[in-house]
Parts: sequence; C-alpha cells; structure tokens
Amino acid sequence: MWEACKSSGPEICLPVYYERLVLDPKPQMERILKFIGIKWDDRVIHHEQAIGVKGGISLSKKEPSTNQVNKAVNQEALSKWYGEIPASTLNQLKKEAPMLKRLGYDTDQSPPDYNKLLNPLAEKTLNL
Repeated sequence: MWEACKSSGPEICLPVYYERLVLDPKPQMERILKFIGIKWDDRVIHHEQAIGVKGGISLSKKEPSTNQVNKAVNQEALSKWYGEIPASTLNQLKKEAPMLKRLGYDTDQSPPDYNKLLNPLAEKTLNL
C-alpha cells in the first residue's frame, strides 16, 4: 500500500499516521481536510459533542465501533497493545516487518516512543 500511495503522488494519496492523528489531532485533521478540499471547522476535533443532538450525528447501536466513536479522540489505544505481544515476536520485528522502520517506527524500543513521530525532522523524513 505504501508503494502504491507513493507512486500515486502527493495530490492523490495522503499518508496519515494513526499515532500522529491521536497525539496531535488538530494539525493532522487540518491537513486531511485540506487534502480533500473541506474547510476547517473546530467541531471536527470535538465530534463526540455532536453525537445524539438535534442536527448532529446519528450512530447505529448495532455498529461495533459506536462505543469508541462516542468518545473524544484519546491515546488509550496507543499503549493498550503493549504487553499483549510476546517478546519473541517483538524481537523479530526488524526481520519480519522492515516496513515499520521505513515508516519511522523504532523497532528497538518497547513500548514505542510515539512522540518521536511528532518530531519536525521525522515529519520531513516520513512525508512522500
């Protein structure tokens, strides 16, 4: 997928890092909305306030992710996985998943320091 995005060009494909979106949502959402041609609105960052109110967002109770969408953007999932993956698997990341390194993830640090992805130098390195 990365190669397809890269070869499509920056006017066609915009890579979005989940960790960046969660850690620093406003600039990431501004970037996404600009890419798709939608004007910025501060309500984007506070979507949970528009759920279930008149003129707001209606969610299906049958949709499994509804309980997550009801919440504000939060960082819980960034570390929730830690401790669930066996050390033997983590030790194989460099060998088995070289794309992680290419995308800027530190495969030597566990748990990862996601703030490194917010570094301005990393931004220049990771963008297409």
